[in-house]
Amino acid sequence: MASLYGIESEQDCRNEIDKLLQEPALHGDVNKETIAALKSRLKEYYKKGSGDKAQRQMSKVERAFFWPAIQDAYVHAPNLNSRSTWPGGLYDIDDYLRHHRPKEKAS
Repeated sequence: MASLYGIESEQDCRNEIDKLLQEPALHGDVNKETIAALKSRLKEYYKKGSGDKAQRQMSKVERAFFWPAIQDAYVHAPNLNSRSTWPGGLYDIDDYLRHHRPKEKAS
């Protein structure tokens, strides 16, 4: 059976987290639409990973790195209807994604 998100290696995980880190809302294009798009992506990942069946289907890498990144980023995302939460919420998303991203191994 395939893993839940298709992430089998730490490199796969870095690639997926890096895609999220490239979202326009995290690079200065901060408006309701870009934040909504980012939150929507996080919500899709979060919903897919919620529940016992989903947890059992996750690969070791997904369980160790990707799921904690998604969970933290989604829970701390800004409220779209409260502009005052946008800067802190976007900072939190970026911070949690970077924190949980697997580190590059020195060669």
